[in-house]
Amino acid sequence: MTRRTRYAMAVVVAITALLTGACVPDPAPPRAEKERVDLSASGRDDEPVDDAATTGPAVEATDESAEQRPPGHPERPRAMDRTDDLGAAAAAAYFVELERYAFRTGDLTEWIRISEQACKWCWLTAANVAAIFGIGDSTVGGETAMGIPVPFEVDPDQGVYGFTFELTSEPMQRVDPEGAVVGSANAQHVLFDIVVAHTPDGWRMLFGLVRSPDSAGPSADHASP
Repeated sequence: MTRRTRYAMAVVVAITALLTGACVPDPAPPRAEKERVDLSASGRDDEPVDDAATTGPAVEATDESAEQRPPGHPERPRAMDRTDDLGAAAAAAYFVELERYAFRTGDLTEWIRISEQACKWCWLTAANVAAIFGIGDSTVGGETAMGIPVPFEVDPDQGVYGFTFELTSEPMQRVDPEGAVVGSANAQHVLFDIVVAHTPDGWRMLFGLVRSPDSAGPSADHASP
């Protein structure tokens, strides 16, 4: 299997796997009896992803002005107005913060808007968030410290940039509407590879992959979602 094929199949994300324990193809309908899942298992960057679980959920994205955004929503960096590598780095950092915000709140509005249809990881993340909050559960903890982005070349001439972030997450719990703990995840230290592209509609997410610090580093093959 080539590295390009491996990364195309490797959009299982450890952080989202910690929260749900599994991918949920159809997260919208509430379940009559909630499953108590073990959230301690980490996704691996060499596991294949079922394409049925990564097609975009039926969520309509709408633009929101800064005044309309709810409390705690990450602030969009002004540097994202740039179309160069500095704008790309600002966008990548913002998207990482936005993913954490979605898991804290269940709000997917901005996440859906910035996700390219070809980004399997984006839609897997959205499906997992919808699966948690769609049945009334929520998350507690999981604060994440984010390191300085380290760039790797993808195709700057086409406005496509890649970055690796070092992420350290605090322990997290999943609780049901009554406040009972139904799952938990330990603290985690991972590397997060992200590819962003500048489009006529602004910066968009193309690819995401969480891996262990001792796994193989990123390459231009990340450009193929």
